[in-house]
Amino acid sequence: MLNQLIVFIFLLIFAGCKESELPVVETANISDITSVSAKSGGIISSDGGGTIEEKGICWSISSNPTLSNAHTADGGGNESFQSTLTGLTAETEYFVRAYATNDSGTSYGE
Repeated sequence: MLNQLIVFIFLLIFAGCKESELPVVETANISDITSVSAKSGGIISSDGGGTIEEKGICWSISSNPTLSNAHTADGGGNESFQSTLTGLTAETEYFVRAYATNDSGTSYGE
């Protein structure tokens, strides 16, 4: 009887717990382009059911940049954000995308 009660209490406690999914983020258009910097940002359209712990922009001369490339860190929260990309080289093509991280992981905009 005690074992059944413990299992029942466990189920009550964890029945409402739902693991979050990856957030959904969109990359904003590039603006204010200079020879060494530019601006972009992101719009968080879903937090995936978790708290956005970090968000920003990542960029690279290779397609599909990730956090292992140059990136900004613009704090947490679900608000839209704008970032400044710095240290760029003139007349170089860069790939840019927004990212957002919650407890399930990191997702990237296009």
